[in-house]
Amino acid sequence: MTIREASAEWHGPLKEGSGRLRLGSGAFEGPYSFPSRFENGPGTNPEELIAAAHAGCFSMALTAILGSEGPHRKRHPHDRQGASGRHRGRADHYPR
Repeated sequence: MTIREASAEWHGPLKEGSGRLRLGSGAFEGPYSFPSRFENGPGTNPEELIAAAHAGCFSMALTAILGSEGPHRKRHPHDRQGASGRHRGRADHYPR
């Protein structure tokens, strides 16, 4: 299995400070802060990145399952929402 890396740095006190999150691959780097994590401020937060990771894994797993049962779809969109440790997926993109 490939080892992936990421880093985070923080400067200043909790509520007034800010930081940056970086993926080791260089695919993402962005700011985060108390308002972006606990309120609705600009920037990202760790939970948002975790939700994106879950959506990516879910999309790949669903593609593998669907691919083993018939024709392939070209696109499998999935949204993830994270809040206080809960992650909720939406599957309303598919007919029931």
